[in-house]
Amino acid sequence: MDSQKTLSDVISSVGSGNRSGVLDEDVPLIDQEWDSLDVATLLIEVEREFQVVIATEVLGELRTIRDIKNFLRQKGRIEVQLS
Repeated sequence: MDSQKTLSDVISSVGSGNRSGVLDEDVPLIDQEWDSLDVATLLIEVEREFQVVIATEVLGELRTIRDIKNFLRQKGRIEVQLS
């Protein structure tokens, strides 16, 4: 991971996304003005930045920011925040 790059950094660097710049963690990215190419690019960047492999079977399950965070937590790539 490049100097502790966060998921927020990766998202910001990839997507045109929601025009207000604020994404709802629980709403599918497609429903927040991200197109399929933005989502695919995001997942490729997540793999690269967090040094994980996203299995083909899992791709369809990663629809929201929360889904991606949970995946990275399961892989031990981001810390669980207790709040």
